[in-house]
Amino acid sequence: MRERQLNEFGFTLIELMAAIAIAAIVLTIAIPSFIETVKNNRLTVVANDFVTTVNIARSESVKRGQRVTICKSSDGATCIASGDWSQGWIVFNNPNNNAAVDGGSGEAIIRLHSAFQQGITIIGSTVALASRFSYLPNGTISNVGSISICDDRVGNFGKNIIFVTTGRARTTSGNAC
Repeated sequence: MRERQLNEFGFTLIELMAAIAIAAIVLTIAIPSFIETVKNNRLTVVANDFVTTVNIARSESVKRGQRVTICKSSDGATCIASGDWSQGWIVFNNPNNNAAVDGGSGEAIIRLHSAFQQGITIIGSTVALASRFSYLPNGTISNVGSISICDDRVGNFGKNIIFVTTGRARTTSGNAC
């Protein structure tokens, strides 16, 4: 007669402690890298949102045959001069170039973007790009320069949106802040 052999499956306490120690080491190395990736993706999203707004403003200026302005706005209705672009912005047709939405003169908000979460800073490189800029009816831009998008990390890493006289905007990564 054969004896029956019992097979027991499982981990010993030492094997379990070794597995937990290895997992802790891997997580200690991976979490900072993951946080960095999340922050990089957040900057990319903000840059893409801004470039999308710029492209809409440019196409609307050509389509309407009017000046279209992009300006900082904290309330989604009026332009402001204080603060940075991270508090939000609006796009509106602005044929009289007064940087104000005049509802009675046929000006209307085309697009608005609300504020970003804390830790994001969006700053124009020139006085002209600090609070507003416009696209002319032929699709060119009124001011050239760049807008820098930064987060709360130490160092100079960020995104730049560079504007040229033709009105096109391109995004670069690197020393932006």
